[in-house]
Amino acid sequence: MTNVKRYAFLGGSTRSGTTWLQILLGAHPKVATLRESHVFDRYVGEIERRYLGEESVTSGPDGLKAYIDADTLDAEVLRPLAHVVLDRIAATKPKCEVVLEKTPANLRMASTILRLFPEAHFLVIVRDPRAVCASMLAAAQEDWGSWADRPIPEIAREWMLNLLRTHHLETTIGPALRVVRYEDLHADKDAVLAGIHAWLGITSPRRKSSSASAKQLASRQKSADPASPSFDVRPNFFRKGEIDSWKTSLEPDAVAEIEFLCRAGMERYGYEPVGT
Repeated sequence: MTNVKRYAFLGGSTRSGTTWLQILLGAHPKVATLRESHVFDRYVGEIERRYLGEESVTSGPDGLKAYIDADTLDAEVLRPLAHVVLDRIAATKPKCEVVLEKTPANLRMASTILRLFPEAHFLVIVRDPRAVCASMLAAAQEDWGSWADRPIPEIAREWMLNLLRTHHLETTIGPALRVVRYEDLHADKDAVLAGIHAWLGITSPRRKSSSASAKQLASRQKSADPASPSFDVRPNFFRKGEIDSWKTSLEPDAVAEIEFLCRAGMERYGYEPVGT
């Protein structure tokens, strides 16, 4: 672990391109990354939630609160648990300088991550909310996509909430946060990746990135290393990866609803509405 200079946590709205960006960054020899672990939202966060929810009863504190205080919980339980995952990632590239953990919910768990890893860097990818909604609706039609079967207003509000989380994170950690737009990555991968590499303190390789389009990812998703983020047995998990396919897949009323609910965030990130 002596080579590791930075822990970076990638997050964003579901179906916004987090896996694609992770795969592109993981191609760098100094970046180690594996499939999303959910270590913070499903494990660390669950322990934390239960600990904070334990009430004092007439006989005194109950549960873990009867044994350890919050600082001890962080130092001897939560941080070591997270480190097991981060060390496992780092071990895949012994000479890595950056350990990248990607789970979309990392953005929601930012305050916990920063408490345990104050030196953490956060990378957030933002995608047009109309494209996010279209991708979620398409995923909901798949056998594996029951988790995506949500009403459009819920998806749109979650997109806006993630922008608020991103803004709060920016005011908290400043330059330790980097935000990229999916559309910019689509237009010029090498330029966006070079900027992220510089932010992470590593040199971009001379050889340009592979195209790694959605079609290419889909063609090799079942043959990739099962520990790799490129691996997935779910059909159509890697979709078209296009910028404006939502124009033909969303009904006009759905587009209008998304634009109404997300108008402030769309304006901030340069997404032009098609309605009034």
